[in-house]
Amino acid sequence: QKASGHNGQTAFYRHENAMTQMINWAAQSPKDSVRMLVVPSSIGCEPYTFAMMAENHSQISSSKLVIDTFDVSDQFLKYAKAGIYPTESLIGLAPDLTQHFTISADGKTGEVRPNIKQRINFLPHCSLKKFKPSSPYDIVVSQNMLKHIFGAPWDEPEDVKKLGYRHKQAEAIKN
Repeated sequence: QKASGHNGQTAFYRHENAMTQMINWAAQSPKDSVRMLVVPSSIGCEPYTFAMMAENHSQISSSKLVIDTFDVSDQFLKYAKAGIYPTESLIGLAPDLTQHFTISADGKTGEVRPNIKQRINFLPHCSLKKFKPSSPYDIVVSQNMLKHIFGAPWDEPEDVKKLGYRHKQAEAIKN
């Protein structure tokens, strides 16, 4: 079960089946290191979910799965790097994922534990158009981008034409 949405667009552990398939593929890859790009990072829910799932997987060391992420928003990246979320955003997460948070004394926030934060490379903010990877990625995850461009459900691209603000978001991502 996915966690509650935090900023209205993203959440921890969305699309369980797809995420599990990607983690299993990384674990079974004969490569010593599998490179994953999660873009945009938004506030970090998606890259942290992959890092938590990798941490829980017996065949994925921190060097086996390298997770890079960035966002067009420097503000979102700062939030993601901090890794502190309202506990409401953790509602619905399974214990194997919530174990990777330290809950504040007042119970209002949960902070991603350092070992999970260390699994993610937060790259400088930039647009997709300007991003130049140092080498190819084995897995590219763009669930957040699809949601921003197409809305829900993703299989209705005519939403881009109907809703001007989504078109503007798409243009911001491209530039």
